[in-house]
Amino acid sequence: MKEEKFYKDVDKIAQKIGQSRAGRTLATKVYQLAKVSYSSCPSNSSTQLIINKSVSALILSIESANEIISKMNDVAKTMDEYDEVKNMSGVGNRLAPILIAEIGDIRRFKNAGSLIAYAGIDAPPYQSGQFEAVHRHISKRGNKYLRKAGYEVMKSIKSFCKVGNELYDYMLQKESEGKCKKAAKIATLNKFLRQYYGILKKKYIELGTW
Repeated sequence: MKEEKFYKDVDKIAQKIGQSRAGRTLATKVYQLAKVSYSSCPSNSSTQLIINKSVSALILSIESANEIISKMNDVAKTMDEYDEVKNMSGVGNRLAPILIAEIGDIRRFKNAGSLIAYAGIDAPPYQSGQFEAVHRHISKRGNKYLRKAGYEVMKSIKSFCKVGNELYDYMLQKESEGKCKKAAKIATLNKFLRQYYGILKKKYIELGTW
């Protein structure tokens, strides 16, 4: 298939499943990889059938997930915190209901540190005798689904926010300090969750329900 036609075909599929921005990028990666790869399957009708069925199953899975997220969004819109969360950097319509669902009622956390610990991105101190470690990996003891959603928010911030956005600038700062990109995103997620807690606490105080 000609390169441009392949791009257009992939873009149509991407638009169908609500990923229009990623279509061209994905198509470029797939096309370039195909040019330097060797297939382990024969090029015949059976292989083509398997590929087509696999792609159809994948598209169905994505469409089902999108439908579930849409229904979650409808429920989340009835909640006091929805607009506040949706308007945070990197969130939007898709990630807002996921964050609200995974975090739950923010009032059950006594402070922002409790929320960060719940997400499992805290780094608890380690002491043994007079030794105290200060460079620790995240605990990963908390909600892995919240960590995943938070990481998606960080990827969105890195891809679509610009210089001047507080979280974007903070991520770049951490990278310039020598942190790898993943560590910089985790550090920024920590800051994001502190903002999340502060914004919703202010909202509930205004409503008189804190």
